[in-house]
Amino acid sequence: MATNWKLTVVGGDENGMDFEFPGDRPVIIGRSHSVDLHLSEADVSGRHVELCFQDGSACQARNLSRYSSRLNGRAFPSGAVAKVSVGDVVELGRRVKIRIDGVPGVPVREVGDGETNATQWGGLADMPTAVMEESTVTSQGGMEAAGTQATRMPEMPTQATRVADETVVARIAAEAFESRTGEETVVGTGMPPPLTEEETQTGGDSGDGETRELETRVGSMEELLQRRQELDRRARFHKIVVGFGLLLVVAVLGGLWFASRTTKETYEMSYPKDASGRPDAASYILRDVNGGALIEVDYPRNPKASVTVSPSSNGVTVVSYMGRERDVPFYLQIEAMPRADELRLDLMASVRNWLRRTEEAGTGFVFDERMKDEIKPRFFEDVFPDCCQSQSLYGLRFVMFEYKRTWPDGRLWHGILIYFRRGDTAYVHRREIPEFHWERGGYRLRQDPNIAIYTNFIESYWESPGLDGLPVDRPTTELMVRIRNVLSKERASDWRFLKKDLDAVLVKTWREDPKMRALAEGCLHQFRDVLKTYYYGKYNAFLNAKDNRDDRRMNRIRQDCQMVFDGQDERYYFLIGNAEVW
Repeated sequence: MATNWKLTVVGGDENGMDFEFPGDRPVIIGRSHSVDLHLSEADVSGRHVELCFQDGSACQARNLSRYSSRLNGRAFPSGAVAKVSVGDVVELGRRVKIRIDGVPGVPVREVGDGETNATQWGGLADMPTAVMEESTVTSQGGMEAAGTQATRMPEMPTQATRVADETVVARIAAEAFESRTGEETVVGTGMPPPLTEEETQTGGDSGDGETRELETRVGSMEELLQRRQELDRRARFHKIVVGFGLLLVVAVLGGLWFASRTTKETYEMSYPKDASGRPDAASYILRDVNGGALIEVDYPRNPKASVTVSPSSNGVTVVSYMGRERDVPFYLQIEAMPRADELRLDLMASVRNWLRRTEEAGTGFVFDERMKDEIKPRFFEDVFPDCCQSQSLYGLRFVMFEYKRTWPDGRLWHGILIYFRRGDTAYVHRREIPEFHWERGGYRLRQDPNIAIYTNFIESYWESPGLDGLPVDRPTTELMVRIRNVLSKERASDWRFLKKDLDAVLVKTWREDPKMRALAEGCLHQFRDVLKTYYYGKYNAFLNAKDNRDDRRMNRIRQDCQMVFDGQDERYYFLIGNAEVW
């Protein structure tokens, strides 16, 4: 029996160092310099583990650290106490392990499969000296070769480990058999001689059961190896099945993509192409009384297309064909409708009046409730930004919705209508195709309005808000004086009623007093420039506050802008409320 503790460090800066301490007192291991076995690893506690010889009969290990350690691969929690013996391994931190090579006064305890070879066969006291030394050497060599995982439990044996363990088992069995029977082993094999006839009849039982135990252990290892091989075969089969499945999915998706591309190329409703591959399109331009271009509409060019211009040059009607094969009938019409009552109505009231007049005229238009629910104001610059020759922050408002119409020949057509105004003139832009082709080409009518708005139209754009809330009962001269005084001061607090005063003057003078109307339009443009300057100044201040993470200043700037632009300009108010912009 040993009288001292014999410890070996595996891993860390002290890897491979052996230590021996007297067995009559506890041995404390840790990072502190005051302990018996000092380790330099950072994740080892100052006083980590204590080894002691308890009651003259048992060796114990106590975890003094606040953190959990591991003993023979199993959790060794803080404050826990466990019995230890030769071959046990205590893990401290992530790298360091302490292997117990000797304990004072206690033989090695029996351990289960998977631990060191030196402790597999019922304790060192029952082994011959030669067997003990060879087993210990083999066990230590296996630990050093395996690194920090040499004694971790349990671990699936590899082919090389199994062969090595079988060799050691054979040698142990041979020497144990020889020591008990006094017989020689078979030369060159290290195994006992064949059983005699008597031993064969009795099953070869020597009486102590050790040989039967060795055969059982070797058989268990072979069963584990066969099980491991079976699991490997299943894993390989599973990978093959998954690989074929992925290839099949990719092939199906690729086929669907190719089919959709082929169908789109042959079935898509787009403009026919000219010889250079560009859309083959023609156009018509609506002009003002001075010949300035206001609105341009384009349509697919076709030898069978018919273009009809209204006698007053305030509209055009086009019947043509769309699609790559020019096989889809296409109808386009834009009409400018000047009406005096447009000055007294807002945009939505004007649209409702047009719908009522259209239904009363019996022109075959059909508007279901879903289509009417989609009628709401939008800004042209947001929905179709590429269709405006110049961008305006005050916004060109319009409504867009679907409709159906029955032609005199009984065919049902499906279309998109765009409705917008300028002054006392309403513009109705309609495009439609047969209902049979709607699923094929309706999306194109929604995405491409076949229209372009020129700068002349945008710069002279003014839309009446209706008479509600306008001071139309005040004299025009008085309103103009008040408008000029407010513009000269450029104080945001005075802008509260400026937009309503300008709208009132324009409503009263649009048709009756061209000179006063021109003055009011000049004031309107000046006011828009003031609003633009104010908006960009506040917007830049908002960005600076955002860069400085000044939330209070950001909220104050946003509230100031909402108070100024509420009722003054819907476009600015919309931009301030847009989280993507502000």
